[in-house]
Amino acid sequence: MNSIHHNRLMVNALDKIDKKVVDNADFDGSPYLEDKFLPSKIEGEDGTHLLRYNIYNDEIVLRKDDEYFKVPKEGLEYFNIDNKYNIVLIDGKYYVQVSDIVNKYSVLKKESVRFIDAKPSENSYDQARKARFVKNRPDYFLYDRNNGKLIPFKKNDLEIAFSDKKDLIGKISKKNKLKSDEDYKDFFSELIK
Repeated sequence: MNSIHHNRLMVNALDKIDKKVVDNADFDGSPYLEDKFLPSKIEGEDGTHLLRYNIYNDEIVLRKDDEYFKVPKEGLEYFNIDNKYNIVLIDGKYYVQVSDIVNKYSVLKKESVRFIDAKPSENSYDQARKARFVKNRPDYFLYDRNNGKLIPFKKNDLEIAFSDKKDLIGKISKKNKLKSDEDYKDFFSELIK
């Protein structure tokens, strides 16, 4: 694995984190987009690095040998994780790119995870429950790369942003119920034609 050449990264801009924080078996579920560190590219850096995205803390974690680091949110804005996920940093938050970029627009989603504390058994009929992470339904956005604006993927917000396509947005909204990444990509492709 190649070393990172970015000057700020070379002067301890990465915060070392404890392995117990990264690999904790005291809870069910996962705070991560993927449980394993995957070979990844960092835009502006040479080589391949082992990364994973911690949704709960909204941070990219890098593994180098047996050490773990949080990647700083300054100067590194685009990560390709295992040619499977493109993670984009916008206004200090990470988003997963769902679609290709068309006419300077793309569909992004903001993943979220909630943590539920452990629950002890209250009586002999009740079972104790481990602490756990539960994924929430992601929020989707249309990202305008021209002005760096995130447009919530909601009918009213889209009609304001694309006032000349109000009728088309209404028509697409009636037939597309927007439940999966594919639904959002289909809506986007019809809108941006």
